[in-house]
Amino acid sequence: MAFMTACGKASADPGDVTKDASAETGIVETDEKENDTTAVKSGGADYESQLDLFTAEYSNWKILYEDWASSPDEDVKVVGEYKVAVADLNRNGRLEFICSSLQGTGLFGVTVVYEVNESYDGVIRLDSVDDKDGEDVGGDFISHPVLNCYEKDGIYYYAVEDYTPTGASLIEECLYAYSFEDCIDHEKIGGYTLKVDEYDYDAWCAKSVLVKFCDANRDYLDDDKALDKLIKDYWKDYKEQPCVEIKWVDVPEESDCLASLKESLEGYNEDSALTCELLPDYRTHHGDTPEYTIRHPE
Repeated sequence: MAFMTACGKASADPGDVTKDASAETGIVETDEKENDTTAVKSGGADYESQLDLFTAEYSNWKILYEDWASSPDEDVKVVGEYKVAVADLNRNGRLEFICSSLQGTGLFGVTVVYEVNESYDGVIRLDSVDDKDGEDVGGDFISHPVLNCYEKDGIYYYAVEDYTPTGASLIEECLYAYSFEDCIDHEKIGGYTLKVDEYDYDAWCAKSVLVKFCDANRDYLDDDKALDKLIKDYWKDYKEQPCVEIKWVDVPEESDCLASLKESLEGYNEDSALTCELLPDYRTHHGDTPEYTIRHPE
């Protein structure tokens, strides 16, 4: 089975900016709706009865975590966060169990998803569809307690960002559409790259930053407004749904596993009053101090 992973190496150069695991998620609170924490949600499925199937697999996904945490390769070692959550992202009445981490000095997202099988007597691990342009895939799911949700032809899609340092002083922030219908599928929408052009080593901050806005093929866009339009146009044929809240919990001990999964299930909400920004403003990473120059084709 394939991992969903974003790969890359972060430089120790002070100009190389990495993303803090506790960074703001862009969640905006609106009028609060009471979250129905009953065990029966979409499709009328009895979700709580499915949790035992995941606890029975505890040794398998705990080994997965221990492999990540004890990796001798410092570039993939879990140095940020490792969380788990329960959800029904494809709305088929069969729960998904999501293991997600931020790994390495660049805090790259790595996620594995299990789902209750059709006979409700075990779980399967969802395959990840290979990226169409040959790159590794990896949305930063753990950074999203709230997901923007869209529906088309009975399939539910989620907007998930992926932050990737791609070299010294260079980072990329892209937006993907993810779905979980029988497998983990995704499609890149667009994003931007930031390259530190000049660094102030006395003040320990960037002085000038080059910005490239781009579509899914990395072709240039004029500016951030063009990127906003690209994202809106991408979703125009989809039906926007209420946002979905996911309750991420720490990896529990085996004796606390069922209680932790119940806590996550109770926090899962398919009709959230919260909203979430699709991509953080490009100035979020370096602040307002640097001079930003938008790059265009020469």
